[in-house]
Amino acid sequence: MDNLTPNWPVPVNSPPVQVVVLEHSVPDGTVHWDLLVARTCAVNAPLWGLRCTGRPDGVGPDVAIEVMPDHRPAWITLEGDISGGRGTVRRVASGLLERHSDLTHVRWDDGRVSDWTIVGAYLRRA
Repeated sequence: MDNLTPNWPVPVNSPPVQVVVLEHSVPDGTVHWDLLVARTCAVNAPLWGLRCTGRPDGVGPDVAIEVMPDHRPAWITLEGDISGGRGTVRRVASGLLERHSDLTHVRWDDGRVSDWTIVGAYLRRA
């Protein structure tokens, strides 16, 4: 990976970590999706985040991403209004994420599976 490519927060072959996708409706009427990944399998691990232009747990083309600051562990289950008038979030998917080499595998709670790589500023479905 090059210097412009974000790195997943968990090492290859580490235990599975929690992951959640939040639909974020912003007051200006726009919507994006936040992909939050626990940095470790510990219960109160901080959440590493990617802002995604498309829903990352779906099917379709690559999704443009932007790394966000870490989030508090509570965001793994929180929904609703965000303080400071920053909009609202709705939890649309959750599951467990594992890294295998450059491939990242997610088993969603509803039984679906996603396999990803990060290439530059894009989340690429494998």
